[in-house]
Amino acid sequence: MKSRPKKSARSINPATKVFLKQVGWGLLLLGLIAALVYGIWHVTRLPGLTIKDLTVSEGMTIANTEIITTVEAKLAGTYLGLIPRRFAYFYPQSEIQTAILDKERIKSVVVERVGLTGLSIKYEEYIPHALWCSTTNRDDCWFIDKYGYAYTRAPKLTGGSFVRYHTLHREPASGETLTTPEDFLAIQDLRQRIIETNWHVEAVEIDAVRDVFYTLVGGSEIKVTLTAPIESTFDNLLTVRNSEEFSHLQPGHFMYLDLRFANRVFVKEEAVEAVEATLETMSTTSVVSEVSEEILPE
Repeated sequence: MKSRPKKSARSINPATKVFLKQVGWGLLLLGLIAALVYGIWHVTRLPGLTIKDLTVSEGMTIANTEIITTVEAKLAGTYLGLIPRRFAYFYPQSEIQTAILDKERIKSVVVERVGLTGLSIKYEEYIPHALWCSTTNRDDCWFIDKYGYAYTRAPKLTGGSFVRYHTLHREPASGETLTTPEDFLAIQDLRQRIIETNWHVEAVEIDAVRDVFYTLVGGSEIKVTLTAPIESTFDNLLTVRNSEEFSHLQPGHFMYLDLRFANRVFVKEEAVEAVEATLETMSTTSVVSEVSEEILPE
């Protein structure tokens, strides 16, 4: 009688083998991730890789403590709850620059890392050059730089420390430019030339067609146009002032001097008549001045 063959050991289901293998790999992967996270957490907090020294350039009107407070706020906290924002290789450079530039008086800023633990912040402020004031409220003014850019509202000021500019066709606003940079430089050029003749300008008005009205200390006004070269306008002014007919003109003793019409100048003396003078190759040196006068109706 033959004996029955013994049953072989029960084999594991192939699907189970795959599952167990996946579990094993998963546990291994989790272990690696945990080790990596721990390594990142530890390395990014090493004192030698942590920004802690801040160097800020000396400002003219903004306190260094204000800049440091802004930078410290951006360095606080972590990325995704893991990497400190002070970690030297991932510090928020662009955020720091943006936060500093958001301050009204800041013109430009450079943020650089110094070594692995230092941060250098260098910034440039807008320098107040003049005031751009509202035509409806003369105390509502903005500081403008030498290019006519309005960057911050000015406090109520008295005296003549800053020349006041007015635009007759629009109101001043932060981030706006008084006029084109070229026109503003031309306006300042002529203003400086006028000052050098000992007539002092306290206010300037500009209209939409590029006419400019300089108000002198004393109340008199000089009217010019930017459509003509500044050099020729100033030459005409000198010719009039050096002529015998108008050598007596002084600020406060005439209403206006209008130089907007090429070789003609209109002079309105206080409570008198308007006089038209034709400029015909006037010179104070080698050529004799010739001025013809005609009384114009007011």
